[in-house]
Amino acid sequence: MLAFAEPATEEAFSPHQGGTALIVRTIDEAQKSVRVAAYTFTSRTIAEALADAHQRGVNVQVVLNESQRKSRSSVAGWLADNGIPVRFNNHYAIMHDKFIIIDDITLETGSFNFTKAAETRNAENVLVIHDDPKAVADYTKQWEKLWDEGKEK
Repeated sequence: MLAFAEPATEEAFSPHQGGTALIVRTIDEAQKSVRVAAYTFTSRTIAEALADAHQRGVNVQVVLNESQRKSRSSVAGWLADNGIPVRFNNHYAIMHDKFIIIDDITLETGSFNFTKAAETRNAENVLVIHDDPKAVADYTKQWEKLWDEGKEK
């Protein structure tokens, strides 16, 4: 029987209480894969962490709400220009998800949109869950559904 570590959590809040820093640190720990589902994505800091992971050889994929396709402030084009596959999901009125799956063992979720406003103006939260195979499997199944429904640029 395989033994797993006990699930552990980390949390951060905003404004200015470490939300972006926790997300970036979690992405920086990725060794194999990063799967992102995001309603709004305008944070250059988080985008740069994804690009750095991609440059390290981590398989990074991003699915965004359809509104991000034409948004001037979206980092979608920048991510694609840096070699990261991006899809846009228009299957719902809004795809309001905000989560990241890292190395099939770590899950980042919460109300925190991947935006500068989330870090500097809004009251939002970030929860990172380590070593919870069931939660990660459930979110992975949802991410794959969103990705499969999405369309490329």
